[in-house]
Amino acid sequence: MGSLEGVLDRIESVVSELAGLLTPESLQGWEAPSVGRLVDAHARIRRVTGRLDGVRLTVLPRIEDDGSWRSGGMTRTFPSWLRLREGVSASTARKDVTTARRLATALPATRDRLVAGTVGVDHARVMSEVAPTSETREDALAWLIDTRTGEPTTPEAFVQTVAVDLPDPVDDPDGTRTREQITKVLETAVAEGILVTGEGLVLREA
Repeated sequence: MGSLEGVLDRIESVVSELAGLLTPESLQGWEAPSVGRLVDAHARIRRVTGRLDGVRLTVLPRIEDDGSWRSGGMTRTFPSWLRLREGVSASTARKDVTTARRLATALPATRDRLVAGTVGVDHARVMSEVAPTSETREDALAWLIDTRTGEPTTPEAFVQTVAVDLPDPVDDPDGTRTREQITKVLETAVAEGILVTGEGLVLREA
């Protein structure tokens, strides 16, 4: 794995190469890529840029928490610092900071899916604007939901609703095998989408 700066250098170099391949002039004439290839390329470019946005929004809370952006006393708020530092509009800076904060604190699954490319940045922004807008909603995002019933549950209560062959206490005096079996049941339920967080349920419905 290379350094942060080295990876960014490679990304910038590849983007420059891609831009050179897809100039207005290169899209005309007999040697231009087919429309089918361009359709695929467009979708891939959107997905890649969305993933980069996810990485960027993951970074912002770390910068804000550090507090060194306050040095110099030029700005009182982090969005104002971001606006001046990167030359973006005030509304863009506010949206980025709000989205980054909520992805970090209340929407970790949304952030992970954005970085993985399975959720787009527009979807992530909508989630951050709608889902964690009160303490009650933030709590609900962290609940475990049994999708068979749509009701909140707990790991202990969920295990009691499924057929699981737990070892006899006599044969498992320290409970190790029992815990392993329960963990396996829960992991299987999560993998199959039967047991999700409130956030996961909202993502799936959206």
